[in-house]
Amino acid sequence: MRSKNQRFLKRVLAVLLSFIMVISMVRRNVYAASTTNPEDFTICVKDKDGLPISDATVTYEIFNESISLVTGNAITDKDGYFVLSEMASYETEISNGTVALNYTISKEGYSTQEASDVVVTDVKGNIDVTL
Repeated sequence: MRSKNQRFLKRVLAVLLSFIMVISMVRRNVYAASTTNPEDFTICVKDKDGLPISDATVTYEIFNESISLVTGNAITDKDGYFVLSEMASYETEISNGTVALNYTISKEGYSTQEASDVVVTDVKGNIDVTL
């Protein structure tokens, strides 16, 4: 009886881990433009209370179908925004749904946030990040 229960538990655990793996592989989407910079693609960094974080370091990579297009570093402004102006160069690829973004955002005194394979769906999109 005990070995039957152990086999059942192992199967349940295998199914659960498989489900978690599939969910972690799903790309995240970026949709709305920011109200501060409505004509640009932006990343907005805030603290847990929703207050903007200025001078946060943003490291990013834009890629199209797994081919790196551009990498860069930037600092957020006084309102917590960074304008990713390079995104405007890839409007056709974005409309085809093939552009994605990896980024790391950090600032001393806050936790570092990283994201990979964030699908970009609008050349005027915005990503809100909480440190």
